[in-house]
Amino acid sequence: MENDFLSMFLQQVALDMLPVLAALAAAALIALAKKLWAEAKAAYPQATDQLEWAAGIAVKAAEQAGGVQLAEEKKAYAVKFIQDWLASNKLNIDVGLVEAAVEAAVWDELNSPEAKARAKAK
Repeated sequence: MENDFLSMFLQQVALDMLPVLAALAAAALIALAKKLWAEAKAAYPQATDQLEWAAGIAVKAAEQAGGVQLAEEKKAYAVKFIQDWLASNKLNIDVGLVEAAVEAAVWDELNSPEAKARAKAK
């Protein structure tokens, strides 16, 4: 009986802590991504500027091309779009950096407070 109570109590504590831990993990990943992006921008400013531009275009193209597609399919479309553009411009950028640029562009274009304000104004 006491073991059941203790087990149920610990289970409830774990369930209550899970959202907090998930938020902390997400914040840590965002901070790490921002740090890595800042380092890349400092080391390769021209390439990262071009990558940011291409990511913005790719995210818009993915949104227009697949209104009902899943987010992962849109991300794959945007990454492929950028990789093709980079190859045509003879630029070699790590796919992880390309994916990070796509995620940043999605935030800027769709999820940031500024993007939400633009959407409400329409």
